[in-house]
Amino acid sequence: MDHDIDIEQIVKWFFETYLPEELHVDGFMYNKSSEKTSYLEKCKNLCSEIESVLAQFQLYVNENEIDRELLEISTEGTDYSKISSLINIKYVYEKSDRVKKGMFLLFSDQSPLAYICEEHFDQPSFYYLLSKKDYL
Repeated sequence: MDHDIDIEQIVKWFFETYLPEELHVDGFMYNKSSEKTSYLEKCKNLCSEIESVLAQFQLYVNENEIDRELLEISTEGTDYSKISSLINIKYVYEKSDRVKKGMFLLFSDQSPLAYICEEHFDQPSFYYLLSKKDYL
């Protein structure tokens, strides 16, 4: 189903409009792919932009601002294990059985979602398959 939604435009809006206007965080940039770019090139650009946003965030955490000149001369890749945080308590533990079940279905290798038997291969979509099963 095509809803003509440009995810990259939403991401760009988040960093360049929402953050400054709602959270007063300035300086983040996201370089969106052009409309005519192939899907492969959009994926490559997205990976590159994730690296850029993480580098911008690291600068923001360390310096309380994003210094474009410092960002441009930085040549190191992002070490995900060393990304700082602005939040001291950043983990959530859910007590709701429904959410626990959903997390199990999405993230456990023991989840029935990790296996689809051959009798279901002809279903029209993954959503259809989920909606007809009583997992939740």
